[in-house]
Amino acid sequence: MKILLVSIMLSILSAMNSTTNSVSINGNIDPLPGQSVTMTVSPDDASYTYVWDCEGNWESQERRFDFSYSGNQITITPKEMKVQMLGLHCTVYDENGNTVGGDYVEIIWYWRN
Repeated sequence: MKILLVSIMLSILSAMNSTTNSVSINGNIDPLPGQSVTMTVSPDDASYTYVWDCEGNWESQERRFDFSYSGNQITITPKEMKVQMLGLHCTVYDENGNTVGGDYVEIIWYWRN
């Protein structure tokens, strides 16, 4: 009986993980200071809603960066040429408001020799 219960729990867990892993954010996560970055979320579907969030509050991040959105993309431009980091989340919802999944990236603007 325990083996059956464990098998069921593992199948449920793997199904839950496959949902959250269906979304990914791609783009340059290590740009030079001051360089703009465009991050793209997959899957790209016109019926999906892409909700962006960041570590810290938006007001403090908007003092450091300019953000522009277009469909499944976000472009981030630092307001200063300095070393800094931004943690960025995107959660994707389908046309019925159900969560498709989400992903997280850390973008680090740093000097390279």
